[in-house]
Amino acid sequence: MYRTPFLLLNVVFLAFLSLNSSPKLWAQSSSALFEGPTYADVHRTINERHKFLGPYDFQQGSIYFDGIWQEGIEIKYDTYQDLLLLKHPTAPGAPTVIVNSNRASQFKLGIRSFYFIHEEGLKGAQGYFELLAANSHSALLKKHRARIQRKQASGLAYYEFKQAPYYLYYEKGVYSVIKKMSPELEAIYLTKISEEE
Repeated sequence: MYRTPFLLLNVVFLAFLSLNSSPKLWAQSSSALFEGPTYADVHRTINERHKFLGPYDFQQGSIYFDGIWQEGIEIKYDTYQDLLLLKHPTAPGAPTVIVNSNRASQFKLGIRSFYFIHEEGLKGAQGYFELLAANSHSALLKKHRARIQRKQASGLAYYEFKQAPYYLYYEKGVYSVIKKMSPELEAIYLTKISEEE
């Protein structure tokens, strides 16, 4: 358990805004958004056990970059390396670009919202977390994380990834990292947070 008021202000304030308002998204091209290094996927997969959140292909999403929402961007999230990736819209061959996480504090995939958290004193609270629920004094966030396993079949080497998420729970000034959570326990936390407001 940790007391980190700075993280509380960031997460709960952003979560409260996200859940209680409909922020206007500005469609604006940003060349700086596409200035990151290119990404090469070195982990060959042959089935659906890949490292990306959701489908393997890019999805339409939004990125809060340098204080402005960039809408209608093709993105995907690498849960193994904790990288937010996007497809360059105009470059030849459409290279995949790694988004600078210092400048991209949030992103959305459909109705799912993710926040970048970097709290030095709170082990396990680094990277992008999905906001599952929040009110003015508590929040539950999920860290999507993949574990890698090297496989070989018929002389072909490939990789499979298994999702191994963990959670960050905040209540009354105290943060707790929850390494494992059953679906039933997650439902209890979600119900508790929704009933407190």
